[in-house]
Amino acid sequence: MEVILLTACVTGNNILYRPIGAYQVAWYLRQFDYEVQVIDFLHRASDEVIFSILDRYITQETKIIGYGAMLGLKDPEAREFLNKIERILRRTKKKYPWLTTVAGGAAAADLNRLYRNKSLFDVIFFGHAEDTMLALANNLIRNGPGVQFEKLEGNRIIRESFVMPHSEKFNIESNSHAWHDRDFIQPGETLPIELGRGCIFKCKFCQYPYIGKNKKDFNRCMKHVKHEMLRNYEKWGVTNYYMLDDTFNADEERVEAFANMVKTLPFKLYYATYLRLDLIAAHPQTEDMLLESGLLGAYFGIETLNPEASVLIGKSWNGKHARNYLPELYHNKWKKDVGLRAGFICGIPPETFQECQETNQWCIDNEIPNWYWHPLYINRNNYSEFISEFDKNSEKYGFEWYVDNGVVLWKTAVCNERLAWSWKHRLMQQANPYQKNAQWNLLELGNYGIDMHDAKNKLRKDLDWSKINFKRNVFLQNYFNQLLS
Repeated sequence: MEVILLTACVTGNNILYRPIGAYQVAWYLRQFDYEVQVIDFLHRASDEVIFSILDRYITQETKIIGYGAMLGLKDPEAREFLNKIERILRRTKKKYPWLTTVAGGAAAADLNRLYRNKSLFDVIFFGHAEDTMLALANNLIRNGPGVQFEKLEGNRIIRESFVMPHSEKFNIESNSHAWHDRDFIQPGETLPIELGRGCIFKCKFCQYPYIGKNKKDFNRCMKHVKHEMLRNYEKWGVTNYYMLDDTFNADEERVEAFANMVKTLPFKLYYATYLRLDLIAAHPQTEDMLLESGLLGAYFGIETLNPEASVLIGKSWNGKHARNYLPELYHNKWKKDVGLRAGFICGIPPETFQECQETNQWCIDNEIPNWYWHPLYINRNNYSEFISEFDKNSEKYGFEWYVDNGVVLWKTAVCNERLAWSWKHRLMQQANPYQKNAQWNLLELGNYGIDMHDAKNKLRKDLDWSKINFKRNVFLQNYFNQLLS
């Protein structure tokens, strides 16, 4: 095996789903005849199992071992997992000193800051890594041209924007991604699928670098999407998906094209995705299109119901209309057929903790099936690819900075970063008894043969979690056994 990619999506509720980044890079490298193995679900395997798997795949031909970081490092569980990754890579590099260790993913800038001066990673990728990883592989494995690096914190950085020394360049629109037999897809597993990249909006808090695009740009050709779905169905019986479009309903014409494509599939499709509530309200014909195309789980980034706070972040519609339209859509239009989750952010000025509590009560009173609170996050490391408008111009929007135990944190007249985390935990304690199964959590249950339509109408606390966790463990054991076989 020439390249090995490690990955895991670490969450606080044990949910199992595959981050697509490592698999996408692996697929792309295979188009150029590289031998690549992805090793997933590392957070649910012991060090001993992981070492056994690595010892099976690493040979003298292996030149690169990479880690795709899909985690928020302010989460204690994520930090604990990062310690595990550090143990794995240090042991592996000691045993196989010829390996080049690389990292990428959403948390790449955080890894660069934490592990300075090449203390863990030889190379860190910023941004999408199809072309940059190919360039590095060409250099290290096939003695191709050198790669253009940037030095940050003593580390070697390769940015997505660098000019690569090969003629082809990855294009999401013609992406024909296919899962490999060595990905060890489990029968009927819910899989992630990429329909496009980028978002047409530019929310002030959003650190995603690919925002403000035209709605017609960077979307996969629908025939490639159909081909991938048909192949997955024929090989593994896959009928359920996590749609990873940043705003699935950004273009109403594409929603219609997707719905028409789904009608031609030989199976009933179900999926969860990210949606904008204001766009559904603006294009009410998409209410039925989404439902008919298989929408079963949805995430709406409401962020705040405070009118002033919603204007500040660039989502003024939510502050004016979400209170009325979201319950109308869920109860009357969709007849509770969609397990939806509303996302909220605590700490956006001038919203107070009392107002956040009132939002909790609004969700309870309106029987919103699921909602989640996130603390506002602002990053002062402006060298990252993931920089929001708040990051770049925090003072302009009323944020100041203070130092707490050696850490620089944001503050406003009504909140600060540590307080926002405290608010989040208190708000979720109030909300948890009312949570039903929604979005990714709901579609994951399909992995274990659980009736998702029945599960979405049940409170999470009323499910038989001992049975679900047993089936999760069977799923994992099958996957790891196949890796070792």
